[in-house]
Amino acid sequence: MSRWQRLAFRARQFDPRNIPGIALWLDAGDASTVTLNGSTVSEWRDKSGNGRNFAQSTASAQPVYTTAGQNGRNCLTFDAARRLGSANAASTWAFLHDGTSLYDIYVVYRTASGSTTIRPILATGNSGRNARSFYFWHDHRSGQNNQAYFEITTIGIGTANFLVTRAVTGLPANVMRLARVTGNPANATEANRGELVVAGNTGSVVEISTGTASAGDPVFTLTIGSLSNTSQFFGFAGDLCEIIIYSRSTAVTSAERTRISNYLNSRWAL
Repeated sequence: MSRWQRLAFRARQFDPRNIPGIALWLDAGDASTVTLNGSTVSEWRDKSGNGRNFAQSTASAQPVYTTAGQNGRNCLTFDAARRLGSANAASTWAFLHDGTSLYDIYVVYRTASGSTTIRPILATGNSGRNARSFYFWHDHRSGQNNQAYFEITTIGIGTANFLVTRAVTGLPANVMRLARVTGNPANATEANRGELVVAGNTGSVVEISTGTASAGDPVFTLTIGSLSNTSQFFGFAGDLCEIIIYSRSTAVTSAERTRISNYLNSRWAL
């Protein structure tokens, strides 16, 4: 049995819920977790057991359910005019900025080629810098070198409202990839407040921040494909296959990260 076959076998045996602290698990490859409105998705249901489902009632804003979008498995396709919002209150996602827990976020995604703007993948904010918000997006703007981008903002003035900003630059468009976002918002050292790893490349510091984690709800509930859950604010263009979030008092270990990454890399043939 080859190394790849061994990894594939282990991935088939792996269940993300067996690692403590799972907060969200969205799996587009599992057709039983999506509600279809014709060819579009009106609801994407959480497999973590926490009931954190995402929905969209407006048909024109529902992502398309793409059959065999990657490695023979289904994915959700966005075109910058589609989004899904968490059915849970904004307070559910405050841990992404308030420092109450450490977290890891895993996203299997592909951005569409030809994009020229910011494409939010996950967000709880409206891009206002003096706000409690979490952002993970892909930045295609001129001069941004096609970068994946992770940011936590909070209440403050000037650079005091930033907790952490990370980016991985020079990523090609139209390639399916795995990203890991690690957040530790309460860490006193800016360099230790977060990490972004995309396809094996670790993100560098983009902005030196002096802010500290602050209690309170984010601007919006967690949204997929837009900065806002109530209207299309920018908009992701591309495919999303799987999203897993862990939130707990201790960091996800290296061994656990390896198991999660092996599972996702094998399942989606990354």
